[in-house]
Amino acid sequence: MKSWKLGSSVFWAASLALLLSGTAQAQEEPQRPELPELKLEGCPDVAELEVGVPLGDQTGAWMPRTTLECLYGRLRLLEELIPYVTLLEARADRADARASLQRRETALAAQEADSASEALDEAVERAREATDDLNAWHRARALWFSLGVVVTVVLEAVAIWAFNELRL
Repeated sequence: MKSWKLGSSVFWAASLALLLSGTAQAQEEPQRPELPELKLEGCPDVAELEVGVPLGDQTGAWMPRTTLECLYGRLRLLEELIPYVTLLEARADRADARASLQRRETALAAQEADSASEALDEAVERAREATDDLNAWHRARALWFSLGVVVTVVLEAVAIWAFNELRL
């Protein structure tokens, strides 16, 4: 019985923590930053690369300067995604923590259900034993009535015999 109360207390504490973390998340979560447009106007397609162009004893990939400038501009725009990625990482961490709490809550609920089931089975068994004890042979009313009649008759016979012995 004690373990059931402990499991129930832990279950409610976990539920409260989950509720409070969800409320805190809703209050603390920063606004989603706007995603920058990664396509810059006037940039040529990167498919214009010429791969394997030899220059002296080295081979490299060569492209027009405008393409390099566009690629550099896109890299700078990617730096603006850092707050968004950070926000998504924080959300993922909170979702993992929430999932962990929910798994723990589910495990506690299952444990509580098992404890309740065991307690119910034990109560049913005790009720069955009590019913069987009520129907036991030594609790039969007819037996005790008959025994009372026999004892009364024997006591009357002994009393009559003793009374007759005292008179003589």
